[in-house]
Amino acid sequence: MKMVYVCSPLKANEERSMDDNMNRAKEWCRQASEFNVLPLAPHTIFTQYLDDTIPSQRDKGLEMGIELLKQCKEIWVHGNTLSEGMISEIILAKEMNKPIIAKDMDRETYKDFMAYQGVFKEAFSNEQRGTGCIKLCPIQCVSRSDDGTD
Repeated sequence: MKMVYVCSPLKANEERSMDDNMNRAKEWCRQASEFNVLPLAPHTIFTQYLDDTIPSQRDKGLEMGIELLKQCKEIWVHGNTLSEGMISEIILAKEMNKPIIAKDMDRETYKDFMAYQGVFKEAFSNEQRGTGCIKLCPIQCVSRSDDGTD
């Protein structure tokens, strides 16, 4: 079973509380599990014993999340908010040549994300449109090709 890193916001913002973001991440993991993958959202795991509001524990959680990302085959980026932590995870995944797959984004947000400092623009290819996205997102999804070509 392929391990997939579920990348989504944790901290509260204007639209959602931390609890809302946590529940959304859990639901995205539940949905992903229907595709015979092992979905892992670090903030749904590590917040069980680390407190994100305590800087040293947050740093430990981020460090462990990076180690988890290294073990996963793909990163699935969820939602219409791209937090600083998510950006770091996306950049790291790109550096490790992991497939980066957009999920559950509206078209306008997807365009913004693709334009964000070239991270998505360089990471996605046209060859794999729609990869693994049935039922999970309202738009066509794309990912980086396995051989590194775009």
